[in-house]
Amino acid sequence: MNTTDAGPLLTCAELAERLGGTLVNCPGDRTIKEVRPVEDAEAGSLSFLANPKYRAKALESRAGVILVDARSGLGDRPQLVMANPYWGFAQAIGWLHPEPAPEWSGQPVHPSARIGAGCHLAPGVSVGARTVLGAGCRLHPGVHIAEDCVLGEGCELFPGVVLYRRTRLGQRVRLHGNAVLGSDGYGYVLVAGRQEKIPQAGWVEVGDDVEIGACTTVDRGVLGPTRIQAGTKIDNQCQIAHNVQIGQHCLIVSQTGISGSTPWATT
Repeated sequence: MNTTDAGPLLTCAELAERLGGTLVNCPGDRTIKEVRPVEDAEAGSLSFLANPKYRAKALESRAGVILVDARSGLGDRPQLVMANPYWGFAQAIGWLHPEPAPEWSGQPVHPSARIGAGCHLAPGVSVGARTVLGAGCRLHPGVHIAEDCVLGEGCELFPGVVLYRRTRLGQRVRLHGNAVLGSDGYGYVLVAGRQEKIPQAGWVEVGDDVEIGACTTVDRGVLGPTRIQAGTKIDNQCQIAHNVQIGQHCLIVSQTGISGSTPWATT
């Protein structure tokens, strides 16, 4: 494996060897730097086809190589044929998008964090590396914000709120007690009789003027964002799963659960 500033690199031949697959219409020295869905893939991307209903998108994909099984029928598309392409997809995420180690500094606010003018941080607040807080944010006791997060101006996070790394909030977002944004989505693949975890390498994006109730959870995407657009209001004890896309000014009431990759219409 090689690396760049963006992360690890693998050749298609290395992927085929690790996954026990066979390359078809694909040079072994082609370099792969990321995993993406077939519709978003580029020349340096690995993608996968595990459900035949996405075959048309796979045929049009620009992916450098597509993980498939022997029945895929993708013609001249560059393919890596293996018995369980979904499991290959999960392993490749772990290799190409590895979870970084936490960057704890021994201080409540990491020295590389940027805190805007007029912010108020209560006792017990922790702020991770490279996180940016816009002006006038209010963080109540026990709030934890991990690495590489961004908060717009005027956000208020009530006690016990947790933001996992790379969570992005717009302006004037209000998160009530013990809300958790950016936790792992619920993704597993059955391999040899046991459930294996699919790494979750995405993030959460929240638009301006969103309010999220107490004990609500919003999971990060598998590869890209779980997104909640401007003006939406979410009640207490709701579950928003990975890759859900919620439009503007939606109202979602208590104990609602939205399963992964669901689009939620704008009201």
